[in-house]
Amino acid sequence: MSSSFGSRGLVPDDAAVASDDASAAELVIAGVRHVLLEGGDLARALGINTSPPKQGEPCTLCAVDVIDILAISLAGDERRFVAASTVSFGRWGSALDFVTSSGFVDGRELCPRSHPGDGVLDRLSVAPGLTFRPRLAIHRRMRSGSHLPHPALNVFRSTEFILHGPRKLTVDGVPRGTFAELQCKVRPSAMVIAVPVGAA
Repeated sequence: MSSSFGSRGLVPDDAAVASDDASAAELVIAGVRHVLLEGGDLARALGINTSPPKQGEPCTLCAVDVIDILAISLAGDERRFVAASTVSFGRWGSALDFVTSSGFVDGRELCPRSHPGDGVLDRLSVAPGLTFRPRLAIHRRMRSGSHLPHPALNVFRSTEFILHGPRKLTVDGVPRGTFAELQCKVRPSAMVIAVPVGAA
């Protein structure tokens, strides 16, 4: 993460603690703006590898994007979700897309160009029919972000993506069911993470 990202300040008194990405997204839904992040993919993207600072302590305040999700069920009903880091739609071996603001999924760097505060979403599209060995090789190389370029992988950048199913939806690591269509839209600077000094 660029050392120029964020601004020095003190942890606000209203900052709330989130254990992971899904917990951070719940805080956003509840209207919380300042978050102390203990772990997850967003924490990794921000370089957080220690306990978060306490209220009133020095920190770097990083305004990060979240992903607003509109999911259409197989019956045509609408459901809305928020992701603090990443959405996956589909499964390996079939149609699969990842939409991310942080670039990381389960500790793997799927989209190395991704930045959690640039107002843009990154989408990694995996070609269907990928067999076990190529999948394994891609998984291994994702640990270092060296899996790209690859003929079975395509990366796109946009503020909004519409994906078609039916496919299984996972939001910040939490399974949400099977949906016919998905709309993912960036909400810029929706959350401010109080990052330990020297991490971001």
